Amino acid sequence: MMKMHIEHIAQRLKWSGYRLLDTIGPIGLGATAVFALMLVAHQGYMMPSYRQQADALTRIASQQKTRAAELARYRNTAQAPAETPVADQQDILDVFHQHGLNASEVKYQQMTAGADGRKQTWITLPVIGRYQNFRSAAEVLTAMPGVRMTSFALSRKTPADQVLAIELKLSLRENAAGKEGK
Repeated sequence: MMKMHIEHIAQRLKWSGYRLLDTIGPIGLGATAVFALMLVAHQGYMMPSYRQQADALTRIASQQKTRAAELARYRNTAQAPAETPVADQQDILDVFHQHGLNASEVKYQQMTAGADGRKQTWITLPVIGRYQNFRSAAEVLTAMPGVRMTSFALSRKTPADQVLAIELKLSLRENAAGKEGK
């Protein structure tokens, strides 16, 4: 009886296959088989990799949160660095004098800059001298703490002149103690 029942199911599947083949044709049947194969491959092969990627992203996100909390703790416990001395206006003028440059008519402008209320001084400094001297003085100035060269303009009367007229603009920040300089 069981054998007959299995043969009956096999015969019905065969008839259903023929009927499906007549309805959608051989190309449709091939496309349906490929689609079914792709669906099985997706479920069996690709879905686990998607789950692994999602798990990895979740793990990375939790690690980032942990590291961010550690960094926040570190920032709260870290001590502020010792304040570096800042160059003052006289130091700047001394650099020019040491490099054989003549400064005149110094103009100062002072403003409060930043959330910490530190003062920023802008200095416009006309200087006369040779290009090599200016270049060596500029290297010293840019290495000085708290001094930033914002712009400079070089001019000479003729290309053959060795002496330049230089207009230099510097910014000088105030140190944490509340006064410029050392």
